[in-house]
Amino acid sequence: TDFLTFIAGLPQRPNVPTLPPTSSPTATPAPTPDPEDNTCELDAVITCEVVGGPDFAACDQLMKPKSEICDIDDLPRELEFRYVRGNCPGTAVTFPPINCTGNAGLERVWILIESNSNVLYNDLTEEGGFIDLRGVGEILEVEIYSLFNNRPSDIIIQSMTINANCTPGNNLRLGNTWGGLELIEFTTVVDDVRETNSALAAVEMTYTVTTETALKAIVTSASSNSDFDGMKTYTPPSTPINERDTIILGEEKATIDLMNPSQSSFDFNLNANGISFANSSPCTGGSETFSFSIRE
Repeated sequence: TDFLTFIAGLPQRPNVPTLPPTSSPTATPAPTPDPEDNTCELDAVITCEVVGGPDFAACDQLMKPKSEICDIDDLPRELEFRYVRGNCPGTAVTFPPINCTGNAGLERVWILIESNSNVLYNDLTEEGGFIDLRGVGEILEVEIYSLFNNRPSDIIIQSMTINANCTPGNNLRLGNTWGGLELIEFTTVVDDVRETNSALAAVEMTYTVTTETALKAIVTSASSNSDFDGMKTYTPPSTPINERDTIILGEEKATIDLMNPSQSSFDFNLNANGISFANSSPCTGGSETFSFSIRE
């Protein structure tokens, strides 16, 4: 014991061994880049939409009509016509006979339809255009005008009344025409059961491509093959697309006869090719198929 240090009241210095200095941490080496991280990926998408005809139907829900004539002895919930041009009285045999005068022979017209003093339809209509009517009363009052600056002129080229009650004598049959109007759909509600019978369905196909990675991509070529328009080649934009960006390549429209379809199923495919904007390496993916059938 150090006597002098103890007497002075000072503690002794501890006998602690000297530790070597701690070395600096070693940095973890960066991982080797995954080649797949540098590969762009394209996603080809085919979208099918029913844009006219059966309400609330998807393409894979299209079906032949269960009944071609509306004969429930009551008013329909909805009626849908198509403008087809035509003279009076058309092919429909109604009782009592319709009151029809004039000739709707123009490709583009203005159609006004009223029932119970309510306007059900009032719009410019082209040949083949669908006319959806809700709130139908006993009688439909129809006036078809020529156009002036895409608005109705003062000239009525056809006017008629249609008995819209679903009695057998009124012959509300799919495919029948009243002047320039063809009945293509009727919807009824019996015992709270809703039923829609359609003669036609207007279907629109849309072809798009998008990227699935963070890498920018350039779509270099794209083509489709469908039962609507056959083979098609598209010219994509030359600018790169970012992640989740979408390019609309093209659209197709067709009207399908549901009563007598030319074929029971329809097939579509889309192929798109591209390269990475960063290193010009080929993108993966870019292929899609789609099909639907007309159900019995």
